[in-house]
Amino acid sequence: MTSTGYKKIAIAGKALLLSALICGSMMLAPAMALQDTVHANEYEQDLFVILEDIRSGHVARARQQLARLLEKNPRFKLAQLVYADLLRAHVSALDSVGAVGDNETTQQQALRDEMQKRWQHYTNHDVTEIPSYLLDLGDSYKHVVVVDTAGSRLYLYGNDKGRLSLVNDYYVSIGLAGANKLRQGDKRTPIGVYFVDGFIAPEKLPDLYGAGAFPINYPNEWDQRLGKTGYGIWLHGTPSYTFNRPPQASDGCVTLSNYDFNHLSSFVDVGNTPVIIANGIEWGDQISISKQRQAFYTLLEQWRADWESRNIERFLSNYSSDFNSQGKDFKAWAENARLAYADAGEIRIRLSNVSVFAYPDQNLLVTTFRQEYHSDNTRLNLLKRQYWKQDNQGQWKIVYEGSV
Repeated sequence: MTSTGYKKIAIAGKALLLSALICGSMMLAPAMALQDTVHANEYEQDLFVILEDIRSGHVARARQQLARLLEKNPRFKLAQLVYADLLRAHVSALDSVGAVGDNETTQQQALRDEMQKRWQHYTNHDVTEIPSYLLDLGDSYKHVVVVDTAGSRLYLYGNDKGRLSLVNDYYVSIGLAGANKLRQGDKRTPIGVYFVDGFIAPEKLPDLYGAGAFPINYPNEWDQRLGKTGYGIWLHGTPSYTFNRPPQASDGCVTLSNYDFNHLSSFVDVGNTPVIIANGIEWGDQISISKQRQAFYTLLEQWRADWESRNIERFLSNYSSDFNSQGKDFKAWAENARLAYADAGEIRIRLSNVSVFAYPDQNLLVTTFRQEYHSDNTRLNLLKRQYWKQDNQGQWKIVYEGSV
Protein backbone atom coordinates (compact mmCIF):
# COMPACT_ATOMS: atom_id res chain seq x y z
CA MET A 1 0.00 0.00 0.00
CA THR A 2 1.43 3.37 -0.98
CA SER A 3 1.64 6.46 1.21
CA THR A 4 -1.07 7.95 -1.02
CA GLY A 5 -3.29 5.03 -0.11
CA TYR A 6 -2.72 5.71 3.56
CA LYS A 7 -3.84 9.30 3.13
CA LYS A 8 -7.30 7.95 2.36
CA ILE A 9 -7.56 6.27 5.74
CA ALA A 10 -8.65 9.41 7.62
CA ILE A 11 -12.38 9.70 8.25
CA ALA A 12 -13.82 13.16 8.98
CA GLY A 13 -14.70 13.75 12.61
CA LYS A 14 -12.62 10.86 13.98
CA ALA A 15 -9.34 11.26 15.87
CA LEU A 16 -7.47 8.31 14.38
CA LEU A 17 -4.16 6.80 15.38
CA LEU A 18 -2.00 6.13 12.35
CA SER A 19 -4.11 8.27 10.02
CA ALA A 20 -3.57 11.26 12.32
CA LEU A 21 0.14 10.57 12.30
CA ILE A 22 0.65 9.71 8.64
CA CYS A 23 -1.84 12.14 7.12
CA GLY A 24 -1.31 14.88 9.69
CA SER A 25 1.65 15.52 11.94
CA MET A 26 3.96 13.06 10.20
CA MET A 27 3.48 14.83 6.87
CA LEU A 28 3.68 18.36 8.31
CA ALA A 29 6.65 17.87 10.62
CA PRO A 30 10.05 17.27 9.06
CA ALA A 31 11.36 13.78 9.73
CA MET A 32 14.05 13.80 12.42
CA ALA A 33 17.17 11.79 11.75
CA LEU A 34 16.98 8.62 13.81
CA GLN A 35 20.49 9.09 15.15
CA ASP A 36 19.19 12.25 16.89
CA THR A 37 16.82 10.19 19.06
CA VAL A 38 19.52 8.34 20.96
CA HIS A 39 17.72 8.98 24.23
CA ALA A 40 14.65 6.84 23.43
CA ASN A 41 14.42 3.32 24.85
CA GLU A 42 15.02 0.56 22.35
CA TYR A 43 11.37 -0.47 21.92
CA GLU A 44 10.21 3.08 21.32
CA GLN A 45 13.16 3.55 18.97
CA ASP A 46 12.09 0.48 17.01
CA LEU A 47 8.56 1.86 16.78
CA PHE A 48 9.85 5.19 15.44
CA VAL A 49 11.77 3.35 12.72
CA ILE A 50 8.59 1.49 11.78
CA LEU A 51 6.55 4.69 11.65
CA GLU A 52 9.17 6.26 9.40
CA ASP A 53 8.83 3.26 7.07
CA ILE A 54 5.04 3.63 7.02
CA ARG A 55 5.43 7.33 6.32
CA SER A 56 7.70 6.49 3.39
CA GLY A 57 5.37 3.82 2.01
CA HIS A 58 7.52 0.82 2.98
CA VAL A 59 4.59 -1.01 4.52
CA ALA A 60 5.79 -4.58 3.96
CA ARG A 61 9.08 -3.83 5.68
CA ALA A 62 7.25 -2.08 8.51
CA ARG A 63 5.05 -5.15 8.99
CA GLN A 64 8.11 -7.40 9.25
CA GLN A 65 9.79 -5.05 11.73
CA LEU A 66 6.64 -4.96 13.85
CA ALA A 67 6.56 -8.73 13.97
CA ARG A 68 10.14 -8.76 15.23
CA LEU A 69 9.38 -6.04 17.78
CA LEU A 70 6.46 -8.05 19.16
CA GLU A 71 8.64 -11.14 19.38
CA LYS A 72 10.99 -9.14 21.62
CA ASN A 73 8.18 -7.53 23.63
CA PRO A 74 4.75 -9.14 23.16
CA ARG A 75 3.25 -6.92 25.89
CA PHE A 76 3.86 -3.67 23.96
CA LYS A 77 0.18 -2.93 23.28
CA LEU A 78 0.84 0.08 21.09
CA ALA A 79 2.92 -2.05 18.73
CA GLN A 80 0.15 -4.69 18.78
CA LEU A 81 -2.37 -2.11 17.61
CA VAL A 82 -0.18 -0.82 14.79
CA TYR A 83 0.54 -4.39 13.68
CA ALA A 84 -3.16 -5.25 13.63
CA ASP A 85 -3.88 -2.19 11.49
CA LEU A 86 -1.17 -3.12 9.00
CA LEU A 87 -2.52 -6.66 8.71
CA ARG A 88 -6.02 -5.31 8.08
CA ALA A 89 -4.65 -2.87 5.48
CA HIS A 90 -3.04 -5.81 3.67
CA VAL A 91 -6.39 -7.46 2.94
CA SER A 92 -8.84 -4.54 2.77
CA ALA A 93 -9.08 -0.80 2.84
CA LEU A 94 -9.30 0.68 6.31
CA ASP A 95 -12.19 2.95 7.21
CA SER A 96 -10.64 3.59 10.63
CA VAL A 97 -7.42 2.83 12.45
CA GLY A 98 -7.19 1.21 15.86
CA ALA A 99 -10.91 0.53 16.07
CA VAL A 100 -13.14 -2.50 15.54
CA GLY A 101 -16.10 -1.65 13.36
CA ASP A 102 -17.89 1.50 14.43
CA ASN A 103 -17.20 0.99 18.12
CA GLU A 104 -14.13 2.29 19.84
CA THR A 105 -12.98 1.13 23.24
CA THR A 106 -11.48 3.27 25.97
CA GLN A 107 -8.28 1.27 25.64
CA GLN A 108 -8.01 2.05 21.92
CA GLN A 109 -8.48 5.76 22.65
CA ALA A 110 -5.76 5.56 25.30
CA LEU A 111 -3.41 3.86 22.83
CA ARG A 112 -3.97 6.62 20.27
CA ASP A 113 -3.27 9.20 22.97
CA GLU A 114 -0.07 7.36 23.82
CA MET A 115 1.00 7.31 20.18
CA GLN A 116 0.40 11.04 19.85
CA LYS A 117 2.41 11.79 23.00
CA ARG A 118 5.34 9.68 21.86
CA TRP A 119 5.32 11.04 18.32
CA GLN A 120 5.05 14.68 19.39
CA HIS A 121 8.13 14.22 21.53
CA TYR A 122 9.98 12.51 18.71
CA THR A 123 9.28 15.27 16.18
CA ASN A 124 9.37 18.37 18.40
CA HIS A 125 12.02 17.96 21.09
CA ASP A 126 15.20 20.03 20.72
CA VAL A 127 17.99 18.42 22.72
CA THR A 128 19.97 21.67 22.76
CA GLU A 129 17.41 23.33 25.03
CA ILE A 130 17.00 22.67 28.74
CA PRO A 131 14.03 23.23 31.06
CA SER A 132 14.03 26.86 32.23
CA TYR A 133 13.34 25.73 35.82
CA LEU A 134 16.93 24.50 36.20
CA LEU A 135 18.71 27.72 37.13
CA ASP A 136 21.53 26.00 38.98
CA LEU A 137 22.41 22.67 40.54
CA GLY A 138 24.79 22.49 43.46
CA ASP A 139 27.76 20.18 43.15
CA SER A 140 26.01 17.60 45.32
CA TYR A 141 23.24 17.11 42.74
CA LYS A 142 24.64 14.83 40.05
CA HIS A 143 21.32 14.40 38.24
CA VAL A 144 17.91 16.04 38.08
CA VAL A 145 14.57 14.68 36.88
CA VAL A 146 12.04 16.85 35.04
CA VAL A 147 8.54 15.47 34.33
CA ASP A 148 6.25 16.97 31.68
CA THR A 149 2.74 15.83 32.62
CA ALA A 150 1.23 17.35 29.46
CA GLY A 151 3.68 15.52 27.21
CA SER A 152 3.83 12.26 29.22
CA ARG A 153 7.61 12.52 29.30
CA LEU A 154 10.34 12.30 31.93
CA TYR A 155 13.72 13.90 31.23
CA LEU A 156 16.90 12.96 33.08
CA TYR A 157 19.74 15.53 33.07
CA GLY A 158 23.30 15.11 34.25
CA ASN A 159 25.15 17.88 36.07
CA ASP A 160 28.80 18.42 35.17
CA LYS A 161 30.02 21.34 37.31
CA GLY A 162 26.86 23.31 36.62
CA ARG A 163 26.52 22.42 32.94
CA LEU A 164 23.51 20.24 32.19
CA SER A 165 23.20 17.60 29.50
CA LEU A 166 20.36 15.26 28.60
CA VAL A 167 21.15 11.71 29.73
CA ASN A 168 17.89 10.05 28.69
CA ASP A 169 14.15 10.58 28.42
CA TYR A 170 11.22 8.22 28.92
CA TYR A 171 7.52 7.94 28.20
CA VAL A 172 5.50 8.13 31.45
CA SER A 173 1.94 7.88 32.71
CA ILE A 174 0.39 10.31 35.23
CA GLY A 175 -2.79 10.56 37.29
CA LEU A 176 -6.19 9.55 35.94
CA ALA A 177 -7.51 13.10 36.48
CA GLY A 178 -4.44 14.83 35.07
CA ALA A 179 -2.09 17.26 36.81
CA ASN A 180 -2.13 19.86 39.62
CA LYS A 181 -2.93 17.80 42.69
CA LEU A 182 -4.90 19.69 45.35
CA ARG A 183 -6.24 17.15 47.81
CA GLN A 184 -6.02 13.56 48.88
CA GLY A 185 -7.77 11.13 46.56
CA ASP A 186 -8.21 13.50 43.60
CA LYS A 187 -6.13 11.18 41.37
CA ARG A 188 -3.98 14.07 40.12
CA THR A 189 -0.21 14.38 39.82
CA PRO A 190 1.29 17.32 41.73
CA ILE A 191 3.06 20.25 40.09
CA GLY A 192 6.14 21.62 41.83
CA VAL A 193 9.74 21.13 42.96
CA TYR A 194 10.32 17.91 44.89
CA PHE A 195 13.11 15.58 45.99
CA VAL A 196 13.40 11.80 46.01
CA ASP A 197 13.34 10.82 49.68
CA GLY A 198 13.40 7.02 49.57
CA PHE A 199 13.42 3.78 47.61
CA ILE A 200 11.08 0.82 48.01
CA ALA A 201 12.30 -2.46 46.56
CA PRO A 202 9.92 -4.44 44.32
CA GLU A 203 9.77 -7.42 46.71
CA LYS A 204 8.20 -5.11 49.31
CA LEU A 205 5.48 -3.90 46.93
CA PRO A 206 2.41 -5.32 45.17
CA ASP A 207 2.88 -6.13 41.47
CA LEU A 208 1.08 -2.86 40.59
CA TYR A 209 4.31 -0.95 41.28
CA GLY A 210 6.52 -3.12 39.10
CA ALA A 211 10.30 -2.80 39.44
CA GLY A 212 10.21 -0.54 42.51
CA ALA A 213 9.31 2.96 43.69
CA PHE A 214 10.97 6.27 44.52
CA PRO A 215 8.75 8.30 46.89
CA ILE A 216 9.02 12.10 46.58
CA ASN A 217 8.38 14.69 49.30
CA TYR A 218 4.84 15.67 48.33
CA PRO A 219 3.37 17.69 49.98
CA ASN A 220 6.46 19.92 50.14
CA GLU A 221 6.74 23.08 52.22
CA TRP A 222 4.92 25.18 49.65
CA ASP A 223 2.15 22.61 49.13
CA GLN A 224 1.53 22.54 52.87
CA ARG A 225 1.32 26.31 53.00
CA LEU A 226 -1.30 26.25 50.22
CA GLY A 227 -3.30 23.62 52.12
CA LYS A 228 -2.72 20.81 49.64
CA THR A 229 -3.26 17.33 51.03
CA GLY A 230 -2.44 13.75 50.12
CA TYR A 231 0.57 11.51 50.33
CA GLY A 232 2.31 8.58 48.64
CA ILE A 233 3.32 10.25 45.37
CA TRP A 234 5.98 8.05 43.81
CA LEU A 235 7.96 7.44 40.66
CA HIS A 236 7.40 3.73 40.08
CA GLY A 237 7.29 0.86 37.62
CA THR A 238 4.50 -1.00 35.85
CA PRO A 239 2.58 -4.25 36.57
CA SER A 240 4.17 -7.38 35.11
CA TYR A 241 1.20 -8.09 32.83
CA THR A 242 1.81 -5.02 30.63
CA PHE A 243 4.70 -3.08 29.13
CA ASN A 244 3.50 0.40 30.02
CA ARG A 245 0.33 2.21 31.09
CA PRO A 246 -1.80 4.76 29.17
CA PRO A 247 -0.92 8.48 29.49
CA GLN A 248 -3.36 8.99 32.38
CA ALA A 249 -3.74 5.82 34.45
CA SER A 250 -2.32 6.19 37.98
CA ASP A 251 -3.74 7.49 41.25
CA GLY A 252 -1.37 10.46 40.99
CA CYS A 253 2.05 8.85 40.71
CA VAL A 254 4.42 9.07 37.75
CA THR A 255 4.83 5.59 36.26
CA LEU A 256 7.40 4.22 33.82
CA SER A 257 7.83 0.88 32.12
CA ASN A 258 9.93 -1.45 34.25
CA TYR A 259 12.59 -1.32 31.52
CA ASP A 260 12.81 2.47 31.87
CA PHE A 261 12.47 2.47 35.66
CA ASN A 262 15.45 0.14 36.01
CA HIS A 263 17.49 2.35 33.72
CA LEU A 264 16.50 5.52 35.59
CA SER A 265 17.24 3.90 38.96
CA SER A 266 20.97 3.82 38.34
CA PHE A 267 21.02 7.64 38.23
CA VAL A 268 18.78 8.43 41.21
CA ASP A 269 20.45 9.34 44.50
CA VAL A 270 17.94 8.89 47.33
CA GLY A 271 17.61 12.09 49.33
CA ASN A 272 19.61 14.02 46.78
CA THR A 273 17.85 13.95 43.41
CA PRO A 274 15.48 16.83 42.57
CA VAL A 275 12.24 16.07 40.71
CA ILE A 276 10.57 19.03 38.98
CA ILE A 277 7.04 18.28 37.73
CA ALA A 278 5.46 20.72 35.27
CA ASN A 279 2.33 20.66 33.14
CA GLY A 280 4.10 21.56 29.91
CA ILE A 281 7.79 22.45 30.10
CA GLU A 282 9.14 25.93 29.43
CA TRP A 283 12.43 25.51 27.54
CA GLY A 284 15.39 27.85 27.44
CA ASP A 285 19.03 28.08 26.40
CA GLN A 286 22.11 28.23 28.58
CA ILE A 287 22.57 31.99 28.07
CA SER A 288 19.07 33.06 29.16
CA ILE A 289 19.11 30.69 32.12
CA SER A 290 22.54 32.00 33.15
CA LYS A 291 21.16 35.57 33.28
CA GLN A 292 18.32 34.48 35.58
CA ARG A 293 20.77 32.59 37.76
CA GLN A 294 23.04 35.60 38.19
CA ALA A 295 20.09 37.84 39.02
CA PHE A 296 19.08 35.49 41.82
CA TYR A 297 22.62 35.20 43.16
CA THR A 298 22.66 38.98 43.52
CA LEU A 299 19.60 38.66 45.79
CA LEU A 300 21.07 35.80 47.78
CA GLU A 301 24.37 37.61 48.32
CA GLN A 302 22.52 40.71 49.48
CA TRP A 303 20.65 38.60 52.04
CA ARG A 304 23.90 37.06 53.26
CA ALA A 305 25.67 40.44 53.50
CA ASP A 306 22.71 42.02 55.29
CA TRP A 307 22.83 39.20 57.85
CA GLU A 308 26.53 39.76 58.49
CA SER A 309 26.00 43.52 58.78
CA ARG A 310 24.06 43.08 62.02
CA ASN A 311 21.62 45.70 60.78
CA ILE A 312 18.50 43.81 61.80
CA GLU A 313 16.04 45.95 59.87
CA ARG A 314 18.06 45.71 56.69
CA PHE A 315 18.27 41.93 57.19
CA LEU A 316 14.51 41.64 57.77
CA SER A 317 13.80 43.68 54.63
CA ASN A 318 14.69 40.52 52.64
CA TYR A 319 11.63 38.76 54.05
CA SER A 320 8.02 39.04 52.91
CA SER A 321 5.27 40.16 55.25
CA ASP A 322 3.64 36.88 54.13
CA PHE A 323 6.59 34.89 55.47
CA ASN A 324 5.60 31.75 57.34
CA SER A 325 7.80 28.93 58.56
CA GLN A 326 7.35 26.11 61.02
CA GLY A 327 4.25 27.67 62.54
CA LYS A 328 5.65 31.21 62.85
CA ASP A 329 4.42 34.15 60.81
CA PHE A 330 6.66 37.09 59.95
CA LYS A 331 5.95 39.02 63.17
CA ALA A 332 6.81 36.09 65.46
CA TRP A 333 9.82 35.08 63.40
CA ALA A 334 11.19 38.65 63.30
CA GLU A 335 10.88 38.95 67.07
CA ASN A 336 13.01 35.82 67.53
CA ALA A 337 15.56 37.16 65.02
CA ARG A 338 15.91 40.42 66.94
CA LEU A 339 16.54 38.53 70.19
CA ALA A 340 19.18 36.36 68.51
CA TYR A 341 20.89 39.44 67.04
CA ALA A 342 21.19 41.11 70.43
CA ASP A 343 23.61 38.47 71.75
CA ALA A 344 25.31 37.35 68.55
CA GLY A 345 28.29 39.70 68.36
CA GLU A 346 30.20 39.37 65.07
CA ILE A 347 28.45 37.18 62.51
CA ARG A 348 30.09 35.32 59.63
CA ILE A 349 28.04 33.45 57.02
CA ARG A 350 29.35 31.13 54.32
CA LEU A 351 27.13 29.51 51.68
CA SER A 352 28.08 26.56 49.48
CA ASN A 353 26.51 23.92 47.21
CA VAL A 354 23.76 26.31 46.15
CA SER A 355 20.97 25.01 43.90
CA VAL A 356 18.21 27.16 42.42
CA PHE A 357 14.97 26.00 40.77
CA ALA A 358 12.15 28.06 39.32
CA TYR A 359 8.81 26.72 40.48
CA PRO A 360 6.55 25.75 37.55
CA ASP A 361 3.67 28.15 36.83
CA GLN A 362 4.43 30.50 39.74
CA ASN A 363 6.68 33.50 40.42
CA LEU A 364 8.57 31.41 42.93
CA LEU A 365 12.19 30.29 43.31
CA VAL A 366 13.41 27.42 45.48
CA THR A 367 17.00 27.43 46.69
CA THR A 368 18.84 24.86 48.79
CA PHE A 369 22.33 25.43 50.17
CA ARG A 370 24.84 24.49 52.83
CA GLN A 371 25.04 27.29 55.42
CA GLU A 372 27.91 27.76 57.85
CA TYR A 373 27.07 30.24 60.63
CA HIS A 374 29.69 31.56 63.06
CA SER A 375 29.01 34.11 65.79
CA ASP A 376 30.68 34.91 69.11
CA ASN A 377 28.68 32.22 70.87
CA THR A 378 27.27 29.87 68.17
CA ARG A 379 28.53 27.68 65.35
CA LEU A 380 26.08 25.99 63.01
CA ASN A 381 26.47 23.96 59.84
CA LEU A 382 23.19 22.99 58.23
CA LEU A 383 21.37 22.41 54.97
CA LYS A 384 18.81 25.16 54.42
CA ARG A 385 15.95 25.68 51.98
CA GLN A 386 14.32 28.98 51.07
CA TYR A 387 11.36 29.94 48.89
CA TRP A 388 11.58 33.38 47.28
CA LYS A 389 8.43 34.91 45.77
CA GLN A 390 8.00 37.96 43.58
CA ASP A 391 5.50 40.41 45.08
CA ASN A 392 3.11 42.78 43.32
CA GLN A 393 5.84 45.43 43.11
CA GLY A 394 8.19 43.02 41.35
CA GLN A 395 10.43 42.58 44.42
CA TRP A 396 11.73 39.14 45.37
CA LYS A 397 11.22 38.32 49.05
CA ILE A 398 11.68 35.21 51.18
CA VAL A 399 8.34 33.58 52.05
CA TYR A 400 9.69 30.38 53.64
CA GLU A 401 12.95 29.33 55.27
CA GLY A 402 13.90 26.20 57.15
CA SER A 403 16.50 23.49 57.60
CA VAL A 404 16.24 20.35 55.48
